Amino acid sequence: PTLPLSGLANLSADSLSKTLICFFIGSFIWTLLEHIFHRFLFHVDYYLPDKPIFLLLHFLLHGVHHCVPMDRLRLVMPPPLFAMLEWPMTRLAYKIFPLAVANGIISGAFTFCELSNLYHNGRLLRLMLHHSQLPAYLKEMKKYHLAHHYKNFDLGFGVTSKIWDIVFNTVLPV
Repeated sequence: PTLPLSGLANLSADSLSKTLICFFIGSFIWTLLEHIFHRFLFHVDYYLPDKPIFLLLHFLLHGVHHCVPMDRLRLVMPPPLFAMLEWPMTRLAYKIFPLAVANGIISGAFTFCELSNLYHNGRLLRLMLHHSQLPAYLKEMKKYHLAHHYKNFDLGFGVTSKIWDIVFNTVLPV
């Protein structure tokens, strides 16, 4: 059997460029979703009812991560929560865009979501440190996000990018 990747050679330059454009649009959309979810879902501390069940749920969803941010065995987001967020976002993409465009955008968003998870809990950083010199941008973003954990969790919601912190005036001075 041949791998489906062998068909890539048959793609036109136009198709490949359109696919890459959709992929990078999805990556950009991910940075916005990351900021929105981190700021308005994971950091709802002030708006939660002061009841044990709400405090427990919030702690399990994101509080544990703030207690031990470098726990390499913990995912940034529990899979059931990811599924609850992913499903409506994916359905929305399919409603708004044609199928091929939606698939390209979703693949870009998912790719950067997973890279964000690998980066955020240190797996990607450890891999890069063992095999190469860590890029300056990743060093800066790691420092920025750790400041969110240890200096002020009300600012600096971007994990992979500061762009939306700049737009929404939530930049954390480091």
